[in-house]
Amino acid sequence: MIIYIKFLDHSSGSNTWISRDEYKQECIIEECEVVGFLEYEDDKAYYLTTMRSSTDLGSGHTILKSAVTYVKKMSKKPVLKRIKAFLN
Repeated sequence: MIIYIKFLDHSSGSNTWISRDEYKQECIIEECEVVGFLEYEDDKAYYLTTMRSSTDLGSGHTILKSAVTYVKKMSKKPVLKRIKAFLN
């Protein structure tokens, strides 16, 4: 299954001492997008990867459902078929 997710991303910021003004500038919540293979999901999160081999997974991401603003799931076969046709 291919999944496209828009989600509100955040970061932990700096691990050094900073002023309150610098802190406010660092604390940015931004909408991000990701496309990948849905490995599984539970009631809290989507677990996806963006690379696969016959034995391993790469570039794994955990996206909390509480931060998701949009999600679309697509069957892998038609999506990959269109991509392969585009590349040829």
